[in-house]
Amino acid sequence: MDFPLALETCLRKYADFNGRASRSEYWWFYLAACGAYFAALIVDVSIFGFPSLFFFCTICGLALPTLAALVRRLHDAGRSGWWALISLVPVAGSIVLIIWCASEVDKGTNAYGEPPSLEPVLSGPSGAVAILKPKKASADLVRLEQLHALHEKGALTAEEFAAEKAKILAP
Repeated sequence: MDFPLALETCLRKYADFNGRASRSEYWWFYLAACGAYFAALIVDVSIFGFPSLFFFCTICGLALPTLAALVRRLHDAGRSGWWALISLVPVAGSIVLIIWCASEVDKGTNAYGEPPSLEPVLSGPSGAVAILKPKKASADLVRLEQLHALHEKGALTAEEFAAEKAKILAP
């Protein structure tokens, strides 16, 4: 997931604590939030001489979507969103939370739903690009991987592989 899509997704899911968030979605949004906090701090200090109005408004405006993205990221790792409270433990809690948020997780379905799969973009038979739907993406990717493995082993010809791939990518 790229920066603009991550920003759009997290702001669209402003207070949505359900589902999962990929590493890239979470970290791109976190970077954007830190940038906004820093910019607001610079504006406040240059105008008032201390953090004040803009910084406070930025914190109030981004606290909920940042927390929601964190909870969805914890869900992606198979953990309850309540684990976000571990950050209240001085130093060690934040370190543990950073490690969990930075870790790669199992790509399969977990108790919190399907994996965030807006990222896979596949080329169609005519060079067209198909973005897989989130619910269907996991099964389609598995099927494409199986077909690719069969093609690599020589069990499928290039034409058979292309035909099957086209069926999966068809809308």
